[in-house]
Amino acid sequence: MMERRNLFLILILVFLAVCSLCFAEQLPNDSNDLGLFDLPFEEAMEMEVISVTRTKGQNVFTSPAAIYVITQEEIRRSGHQILPELFRGVPGLHVGRINANEWAISIRGFNLSLNNKLLILIDGRSIYTLRFGGVDWDMHNIPLEIIDRIEVIRGPGGSLWGANAYNGIINIITKRASDTQGTVLSVGGGSEHLLKGTGIYGGKLKNGGFFRVYGEFDKFDDFKRGDGSDGSDEWETAQTGYRFDWDKGIDSFTLQGDFHYNVLDRLPVVTRRASKLEAYANNILGKWTRTFDDESEFALLFYYDMVHRTQIEWTEERHVGDIEFQHTLVPLDGHQFVWGGKYNVNADKIGESQFLTMGHRSETLNTISGFVQDCFFLSPEVLKMTLGMKIENNHFTGFEYQPNGRLAWTPDDNNTYWASVSRAVRTPTRFEDDATIVGGFTRNPDVESETVVSFELGQRHKFTEKLFTDVAAFANTYDNLIAKNFGSDKLENVSSGEAQGVELSGTWQATNYWKLLANYSFFNIDIHGLREDNEFAFPRNMANLKSFLDINDKLELNSAMYYSDNLSRFSSPSIVRLDIGLTYKPKQNMEISVWGQNLTESQQGPEMVALEQGEILEAERAIFAKITWRF
Repeated sequence: MMERRNLFLILILVFLAVCSLCFAEQLPNDSNDLGLFDLPFEEAMEMEVISVTRTKGQNVFTSPAAIYVITQEEIRRSGHQILPELFRGVPGLHVGRINANEWAISIRGFNLSLNNKLLILIDGRSIYTLRFGGVDWDMHNIPLEIIDRIEVIRGPGGSLWGANAYNGIINIITKRASDTQGTVLSVGGGSEHLLKGTGIYGGKLKNGGFFRVYGEFDKFDDFKRGDGSDGSDEWETAQTGYRFDWDKGIDSFTLQGDFHYNVLDRLPVVTRRASKLEAYANNILGKWTRTFDDESEFALLFYYDMVHRTQIEWTEERHVGDIEFQHTLVPLDGHQFVWGGKYNVNADKIGESQFLTMGHRSETLNTISGFVQDCFFLSPEVLKMTLGMKIENNHFTGFEYQPNGRLAWTPDDNNTYWASVSRAVRTPTRFEDDATIVGGFTRNPDVESETVVSFELGQRHKFTEKLFTDVAAFANTYDNLIAKNFGSDKLENVSSGEAQGVELSGTWQATNYWKLLANYSFFNIDIHGLREDNEFAFPRNMANLKSFLDINDKLELNSAMYYSDNLSRFSSPSIVRLDIGLTYKPKQNMEISVWGQNLTESQQGPEMVALEQGEILEAERAIFAKITWRF
C-alpha cells in the first residue's frame, strides 16, 4: 500500500510540474511585467514586520530572527478555509488536527493537544488561555479575507512578548478598516467542510474614519474512526465582529471586537455517550497611537476578553483585562529604543465534576511586567545589535526575567547573517497549579516555571531577483520541565532536555506567472527524567511544497504537498497530504474555487490524538467549492 501511494504521489507531482512548465512557456516573460501575483517578489522581501523588535522599519530580509510571513496571497491560494489550517507549510511548525474541532499546533517540539509553549496574538490581543496554557482554536474563527498577514517567529520571544512565548509566536494582523471598503460575500461547502458563509462590509464614517463589520458561519462533518464509523465530533461555529479606525493628525485610533458562538459534539472514551457542548465569547480592543515623527511614537492598548465554555469534565467562565503601553524613541543617533509596561488581570470560575476538583474554584490572577530594548548599529547600515529584557511578576512563580540579544550583519543587498541568544519561561497554568484530575495528576501550587535557553543562527540569501533562500539553525536547553511524578502523582519540575534543529525554506518565482515555495525542517530532542515520550511528540522531519500558477488572467492552478514524520507517542503514521485547487475569475468581482484536499489517501491515519480524551480520529479525502463576490 505504501509503495502504491508513493507512486501515486510521484505521478501527480510530475503531472503538475509538466503542466506548469507548459503553461509557463506559453506565457509572456517580460521582465518588466510583474505578472498576476498580489505581492511582487522584491516587495515581499522588504515587507515590514513588527513581531521581531516591536518597532517599525524592520523588514523580513534583515530580521535577526527565524521569521516566516504568511501573506494574503498565500492565504487565498492555499485553499484552507479556517485559521489553524493556515499554519501548514510554515517551516519548523507542526499542525496536528485531532478531530473536526481541535488542533494541536506547535513550533520546535512538544506538540500536544494541551500545547502550552506557543504564544498566539490577534492584533496584539493574546488568545493564550491560563486554563491549560494553550489555545482554544475552535473559538477564533475570523474571516481569512480580513487578515493582512501572519508573522510566525520560530524561537523564544519572551524578552518582548512575555511569558509563554517559549518556543515561538504567531502574530495574526488584520487589515485596517480602510483596506476593506465595499462588500465581500462568499458561500461554499463540501464533503467534510459542509457549509461556509461569509459577509464583510466596509464603509466610511462622516468624521473621516472607516469601519468594517463581518459575519461568518461554518459547519463541519464528523471525522472517522479507523473502522470507518463516525467520530461524533461535528462542529458548528458562528462569529461576528467590527472594526473602526480614525486618523486625526498625529493620532490614530482603533476600536474592534468579536462575538463568537460554538456548538460541538464530543464522545469521551469514559462514557461513550455523545454530548453537545456550547461555548461563547466576546472581546473588545482599543488602541491609541501618537506618532511624533518617523522614528518616535507612543501607543496605548487595552482589551477585554470573556469566554464561557461547557465541557463534559468541567465548565469555565473566564474574564481577562489587559492594558499596556509602548514608547519608541531615538535617544542617540543610530539607536532605536523601545520600552513599555503591561498589567493583566485574569479571573476565572471553573466548575468541578467527578473527574476534576479544584483547590480554588474561583481565582483572580494579576501579572505586571515591563520591557526595554535598544537596537543600534555597530557599523552603519551593516552590523546591527539588538539587546532587550523583560521582567514580570506573576501569581504562580513571582519574579521572572527574560533577556535577549540579537545580531544582524547585512554586508550587501543579497545577504543577511544573524545570530541570537535568549532565555524564556513558560509559567504554570491553573490546572497545573490547582487541579486534581482522576487518573491524571494531583495539584502542586509549588510548581515552578519551565525555562529554555536558545542559541540561533541564520542566513538569508538572494541568488537572483526571483530566488530567495532562508536557513535557520538552533540549539535549545530546557530546564524545570513539568511532568507527573509517578511516585506521588504530583506535577513537578522533574525533567530537562536539549533540542537541535535546522529549517530551510526557499521562494522561487520561476516566471512572472509561476511561484514555488518549499521548506524542510529537521528536529531532534532528548528529554531526561520523566515524560521522555515527549521526544516522540513532534516530527523529526517535515517538508512542504506549494505551487502557485496563473494560467491566464482568469484561471489559477494552486497545489500544495505536506509531509511529516510519524509520531510514535500517538501511534500517528507518517502523513503525506496533497491539496490541488482551481480558481476561476469570470468577472473582475467574482471568484470561483474548487479544491481537492487530503487527496493521497482517505483515512491515512490520525495526525494527533487528544491525551485527555483518547479518541483516535482521522480526516477523510475531501472536496470543497466556494464562490466569492466583491462589490
